[in-house]
Amino acid sequence: MAEPMPQEIYEYAHALHQLHQRGVNVIPLAPQSKKPLAPWGYWTRSPQSWDDVLALFPSEAEAVNIAAVTGAHSAAVNDDWGYLAVIDCDSAESFKAAQALIKRAIGGETLISRTARGGHIWLRTPWPLKSARWEGGEIRAYHAYVVAPPSTHPSGVPYRWVNPDAPIVRCDAPLPNIPWEYAALSKLPRLAVAIMRGDERALKRYATRSETDYALILSLVNTGASFERVRACYIASRHPKHLDPSRRDFERRLIAEYLRAKEQGDHADYTQAREMAKRVRAWALSAAFPGTSPRTRETDRRVLLAHAERAIKAGKHEWHMSQRDIEQAAQVRAPTARIATRRLIRAGLLTRRQGFVGQYAQTYGWGRAVSSFAHLHTLEGSVCKWASGETADYAAHPAFEHRGLGRHAGRIFEVLARQGEATAKQLVALSGCSRPAVYRHLSAMLELQLVGYDPLQRIYWACPEQLDDVARYLETQDIPADRRARIEQERSAFRRRLKRAS
Repeated sequence: MAEPMPQEIYEYAHALHQLHQRGVNVIPLAPQSKKPLAPWGYWTRSPQSWDDVLALFPSEAEAVNIAAVTGAHSAAVNDDWGYLAVIDCDSAESFKAAQALIKRAIGGETLISRTARGGHIWLRTPWPLKSARWEGGEIRAYHAYVVAPPSTHPSGVPYRWVNPDAPIVRCDAPLPNIPWEYAALSKLPRLAVAIMRGDERALKRYATRSETDYALILSLVNTGASFERVRACYIASRHPKHLDPSRRDFERRLIAEYLRAKEQGDHADYTQAREMAKRVRAWALSAAFPGTSPRTRETDRRVLLAHAERAIKAGKHEWHMSQRDIEQAAQVRAPTARIATRRLIRAGLLTRRQGFVGQYAQTYGWGRAVSSFAHLHTLEGSVCKWASGETADYAAHPAFEHRGLGRHAGRIFEVLARQGEATAKQLVALSGCSRPAVYRHLSAMLELQLVGYDPLQRIYWACPEQLDDVARYLETQDIPADRRARIEQERSAFRRRLKRAS
């Protein structure tokens, strides 16, 4: 007969299960500490199953603390549940004021826990929020976590629920005096941005408002956007709308358009073209990618990835890109983009039709050499040297411009932010940089407080909230804007020459 489970372990397991069922991703922390016992970055974007929770936590469950990953949700709920956000109050006064403010805003009571100094107020949001400071503490959201009951604070004070039976209430509207900015987990397609901005050049392509609506919805669906994401973008768009968000049947009609766009995306040719582009992208991201030569491999990788991303969005075996598009997507200079494209064409990885589409763009496709590569079956998530995915694009931040920390530092930081925590040895393997380069860039970022370091466990973690300050310190914050302005000036000059010539 099995021995009865000790009361402490039972309470601990029950707390874990309750959090999971409520829609919370959980991770183990060291006993009476706030330090994670294992890398946790993966759970900021992946819903946990109960089996995942059991695999994460050690058998001596009563000895470790529990943390709730914010800006995510577990597999026990669906996407409509939203994403966890926690208002962290640093004092009893701010805790009391925040409770009153939130109760007035949501018209009810949400789950609350008490901490050593103040408390945590648990909320759900329709999209992951950015973590930020406010005058009474901070809001813990995307790529962060909070310690949850029945854990113990390093000071010895236990975390406790104030109202354990209360639900985690959803809050769709911004709260007064609380920073409320949604995280940009993925970039919007260029066409969607132009329509949402009300760009006349984009809107004049469509004869009616309903055609404009469908173009916006289709461009979002092609990037894998959920209905909730499409709905939020549609409501925020400034273009003249055919569907009126204030009408009762708005939701039903928008769902019909969304499903029509999804159905178009399931067509065989469309699916096949996207699958091919995804395989090329996976190969380009892998360590096996040789490039056209060892010296130019990194540049070739960037340019090929720019084409693969455009092909995925287009859903066709041929796509249109201008030289400026390649330059901006690959984050290289104009001569480099032009020369690298020629190299890839000569190597048989790309093809390019003669002539232009419109004034600037040209038609590209995959070359004969691509279809013969066995490594196109490489799965996504392979070891790569240029990070790309659902997480924020930290590597493209101005702090990592050439005159700043550099692109190799950006690649290392991107990998570290995606992993959550990593040792230098892991960063060497995952980033593809040499060991001296990793240590050199980590040392520079540590000096600027862009990364943190635990000398006992020898692990590093990223501090993305410092990026803007570092860019200002290095005086690189204006470089992307200057680059865009230069490109626009060159385009304007080219248009003027074309006009004079005609």
